[in-house]
Amino acid sequence: MNGYRKREDSPTVPGAAYIRFSSEMQSDSFSLDAQLRQIKEQAERDGVEIVKVFADPAQSAYRKKFRPGINAMRESARLGDFKILYVHKVDRLARRLEEMVGEAVGRCLMNMRQSTLIEGILHRDISEYPEEAVREALINAIAHRDYSPYMVGSQVRIEMFADRLEIMTPGGLFGPVNESNLESTQSTRNQLLMRILSEIGLVENRGSGIEAMLTSLREAHLEPPRFQDTRTYFTVTFSNQTLLDPETVAWLNLYASLPINPHQRTALAYLHRHKQITNPDYCRLNNVDSLVATRELRGLVEAGAIAMHGTRRWAYYSLADKATAPQITTGVLPEIHPRQQASPGQRRFETIGWDSILSRFAVGKT
Repeated sequence: MNGYRKREDSPTVPGAAYIRFSSEMQSDSFSLDAQLRQIKEQAERDGVEIVKVFADPAQSAYRKKFRPGINAMRESARLGDFKILYVHKVDRLARRLEEMVGEAVGRCLMNMRQSTLIEGILHRDISEYPEEAVREALINAIAHRDYSPYMVGSQVRIEMFADRLEIMTPGGLFGPVNESNLESTQSTRNQLLMRILSEIGLVENRGSGIEAMLTSLREAHLEPPRFQDTRTYFTVTFSNQTLLDPETVAWLNLYASLPINPHQRTALAYLHRHKQITNPDYCRLNNVDSLVATRELRGLVEAGAIAMHGTRRWAYYSLADKATAPQITTGVLPEIHPRQQASPGQRRFETIGWDSILSRFAVGKT
């Protein structure tokens, strides 16, 4: 517990004490009375008068919503009842941010399905979702959530389903940021928190979190995350389905005769699963800018593979109707290295590169 330096000619400063004891602290052997006694001794040396004492006996640091002492302390601070808050240890007040993020990521990994990829005489375990993508989504949720009184009691939520992982942030997107310009537009709701996250190493470069997410998912041969903003919650959804499963590969080979590139074939695979795609979806899927995405999507329209609906920022694309689609010659399914077997429902992984699969679609080639 560090002291507060008071000027000799300044009046007594009003202070408050927050004390907490729970089963996780039993090894400390510091009761509520012992914590308060040490706090008062330190405050007296500092020339601070403890005018408020807030206590949460037998309360966990994780359940702030159900800690009446800390909630009362926050309201008292808002009213200006005291200037300095004393705690016996910082972890009495809250867990360290890096510990919270690490434990949340660890719990996610613990509940994920795992696959084993054999590489010669070695093997490595691969998680259902890339750890880096999950970590970045959680850090973004902590950094950008709404901490205003209107959202008190709302928590960052992590929900895992059989086919997806969802991370929901209270408060929605802030300022001019929307679902389409996440990568290019920045607006920070919590400036001070962002500085703290940067100082402790959880945030490196502003705006790099989304790109790190996309890169890790792309390297794992998974589709980009889906973003949804309802203004009250912002949701990031990761799918555990690889775009190039054997059924999709066989379906893509029907387009082998069309003059399209690997990016466009990837977009067709995405459409095969999701029925529609937008310009931002194409950019995230293929790591290209908006101009390239527009040009290549237009190429797919001209080839008769997809149809455009709407205009400008509201435009989206879907697979062309069978009646208007071009006649496509059925090609030979390219030979692909077998995937490592996994238990039912688990994702399996290719042992060759993404682009090398897509670039080998041509009639009569294996």
